[in-house]
Amino acid sequence: FVYHFEPESRLLRILTADMGRSHMGHHRNPAKYGGGINGNQPPIVAIATVFALGAYFTPFPTAFGLMAVTAGAINYVAQEFVHFGTHHLPMNNRMMRLMKRHHMLHHYQDENSNFGLFWPVWDWILGTSFDGKAKARTRQKAG
Repeated sequence: FVYHFEPESRLLRILTADMGRSHMGHHRNPAKYGGGINGNQPPIVAIATVFALGAYFTPFPTAFGLMAVTAGAINYVAQEFVHFGTHHLPMNNRMMRLMKRHHMLHHYQDENSNFGLFWPVWDWILGTSFDGKAKARTRQKAG
C-alpha cells in the first residue's frame, strides 16, 4: 500500500517517508538503472530501529525479537537484490525467471497485482496474483 500511495498532504508524505512517490517514479520508468533499488533506506532503517526497540519491550525473549528484526532486514536486502536483478540481469535459472516474469507482469500488465516479488505465494494467498485476477474477471464476464 505505502509503495503505491502518492499522498498530496505534506504530513502524509512525511509519515510515509514519501516512499510511494519514489516507487511510482520507478513504475513510470522501470528500466531506469537506479530505479531498481529503493532509494528510501533511511526511513527503512528508522522503522527497523523502532521494531528492534519494540522487540526489547515485548514479553518475548529479547533474542527472539532481535532475530525477527534481523530476518526482516535480510529479507529486505535480498528483495532489493532480486528486484534489481529482475530489471537489469538475465536471470538464467528457472526460479529467477519465474520471479522476473511475476514482477514484469506487475510493471507491464497490472500494477495492482503481483506485489510479492520475492514471495509471490502471498499474491496467491491474498488473491492479488495477476493470473488469479484475470481468471476472476473471466468468470465475472461469463456469469
